[in-house]
Amino acid sequence: MKKFVAELIGTFMLVFIGTGAVVFGNGLDGLGHLGIAFAFGLAIVVAATQSELFQVLT
Repeated sequence: MKKFVAELIGTFMLVFIGTGAVVFGNGLDGLGHLGIAFAFGLAIVVAATQSELFQVLT
């Protein structure tokens, strides 16, 4: 069950942060490829950091 919840949260973060950067950043005209890539990368870094922190605390 923990793996399912972790996948659900991870997918939610990637979809809403990454896609939100595209939509609210006016697509390629606003943020551009680099800004969108940074949004996806930031979502992955935050998820990985929090998962390691959670393992240490439990």
